[in-house]
Amino acid sequence: MSRTWARARRVFAGSLEQLTLLREFINVTASQLGCTEEDMFALELASDEAAANVFKYAFENQPGAIQVDLWREDNVVTVQMKYHGRAFDPSRVPLPDLDAPLEERAIGGWGLYFMRQLMTQVQFDFDAVNGNVLTMRRVLTPES
Repeated sequence: MSRTWARARRVFAGSLEQLTLLREFINVTASQLGCTEEDMFALELASDEAAANVFKYAFENQPGAIQVDLWREDNVVTVQMKYHGRAFDPSRVPLPDLDAPLEERAIGGWGLYFMRQLMTQVQFDFDAVNGNVLTMRRVLTPES
């Protein structure tokens, strides 16, 4: 029998200034869901990267909002972001060159890589009518 924890939802205005409030929401909610410090850090960083990209690229300097839902089922925490804006094709983002010397690495393009490293699953769904949905899942770290 699966255990579903409480679900939290918050809507943020589409601007980079909202990232501090978004991180606080993720941390407080993740703590309430029984996440470890390691999991809370991963959820915060992945969510911050995702939201920053939405605010910066999807809204194209137009007003927008992002709805963030966070919930836990058994040992999996899900962060889901819904928004209307320009669609994003993750297959067009090349993997960063991890072997290049630091001074030769590209400055941008690391957000999606970090999201995929920190989360168990990252899924993008786009619908011109209903909007875009980013779903990120993380299998929680067992407590020692």
